Amino acid sequence: MKRVTPTLFCAAALVLGGTAVAGCGDSDDALPEDAVAKVGDTVITKSDFERAQRLTSDRTKPRDAAAKTRAMDAVLKAEWVRQEAEARNLSVTDAEVQKAVAQAKKSGFLSEANLKRAGLTLEQLLPTVRNGQLQTKVNAQLTERSRTVSAQDVADYYRDNKPELIVDERRGLRLVLTKTRAEAGAAKAALEDGQSWEAVAKRYSEHTASRDKGGKIPKVPEGKDQTGLQATVFRAEKGELTGPVNAEGSWAVFLVEKVESSRQATLEESRDEITQLLSTTRREKALEAFEKKYTAMTTCAPGYKVPGCKNGPKKKPAPSA
Repeated sequence: MKRVTPTLFCAAALVLGGTAVAGCGDSDDALPEDAVAKVGDTVITKSDFERAQRLTSDRTKPRDAAAKTRAMDAVLKAEWVRQEAEARNLSVTDAEVQKAVAQAKKSGFLSEANLKRAGLTLEQLLPTVRNGQLQTKVNAQLTERSRTVSAQDVADYYRDNKPELIVDERRGLRLVLTKTRAEAGAAKAALEDGQSWEAVAKRYSEHTASRDKGGKIPKVPEGKDQTGLQATVFRAEKGELTGPVNAEGSWAVFLVEKVESSRQATLEESRDEITQLLSTTRREKALEAFEKKYTAMTTCAPGYKVPGCKNGPKKKPAPSA
């Protein structure tokens, strides 16, 4: 990558109020012939792009239509990170890179087999490793404020969103989970004959969390996406021995002992959830602002335009839940 400045000819044309001249201004023509993009005053050359393409392409799909987009995304974001790190006086030492490489080798990620499969050498990957560490440092500073959520922030959110903060219905039950329907039937018969849940659970149940507690599971939350056994539990009448019920390959016999109706959550009950939500939202906004800032600084050449370019296609909105 290289920096460019307006030529004397461009500057003179602008001073004299001349019409747009090829090679001046922010049009696609302003890019040098060997460029795929420009971020601020820094040109990303075709050789930079080709290097990124080698790193991001799937060797099993050399004509992958998405390979060009992946390479442009990678090379643009690497330059964005480099410029932001420079502005913030952030850097990565050789020792940090080598430490990351050693950890990656230990985990098997940078094994010789993986490198061979990708058709890459360790030396080719070192700039990517360095940039990844630099991005971590940049992101940490960009999102630093998101990690601090005050008690007042939580209280304000609780006040403004109180109707949506609900503790779902919970049910306490006794459960015996078996491998076969026949075993579940035998467990149910034993319970109907008056044997204790402690004895029956210990003899028949495969549910390790409750087997030694008489099958007791104190609080099962209702949740929003109920399927299978959970849906059956929340349809059952309190005190009714139910089963055998198919439970995704296993068989269950259960009895609902206690029902806690849904209710308004207190501030204290909501505190952790609100803190996490506010922190995540602030982090996302900080990273979106970073991306928006550098997209506005990025001009791409025809044939290389991606959503990260200000003259590129608009990013498709995320699908709604």
